[in-house]
Amino acid sequence: MEPIIATVLILGMVGGVGAWVVLDGRKRKAATASLAGPLSERDWNLTVRGDQVVAGLTAAPFGAGSHRRCEDVIRSADKRLVSFTYRWTTGSGEHKSDHTKRVTMIVGGPKLPKLEVEVEVEAGADTTNVRAADESVGQAIMHPQMKERFMRPDLMGRSVFFEKGRIGLVDDAVPLEDIVMHTDVSAAALREIDALIPVALRAKFS
Repeated sequence: MEPIIATVLILGMVGGVGAWVVLDGRKRKAATASLAGPLSERDWNLTVRGDQVVAGLTAAPFGAGSHRRCEDVIRSADKRLVSFTYRWTTGSGEHKSDHTKRVTMIVGGPKLPKLEVEVEVEAGADTTNVRAADESVGQAIMHPQMKERFMRPDLMGRSVFFEKGRIGLVDDAVPLEDIVMHTDVSAAALREIDALIPVALRAKFS
């Protein structure tokens, strides 16, 4: 290939990447601006990065992989609600995979031993998969009313964790412009779950 042709091709590629970055940046700026009103109405704030919100957490998906980070972090003024996009990487080389989830947590609940509940939908049958550090706590918390709550459509295919005074809902990632609405819905579900924690467990682990 003639040097001048190769140079033109390289410059064209670089220019294309640059244009994409500029357009992506403009789209993000517009989406962020559109959230200002809804965030203010709820007394929430939005920050680009906030990795410390998952400090000490080991429930899935936290603690696995590398390049772990929390982005587009929503926090309520009272610090009892936090929502963020969680990204991490597993594998390397040709086996490298990037993962993204949207996580919403309510903070300040009973400090239960780590408990993870995943609602699985397989062959038309809905089941809850429970992983508990303390089996007796798992049995106590999954009483009939709690099981019924987990079987509602808004939790299908999602997972919920209880750890270090936090109750969290792990869901697929959503576009930036939708994170406020998604946080509203997720927080409402988490508050209903929190209200169903047995009084005896709440008293024991408060």
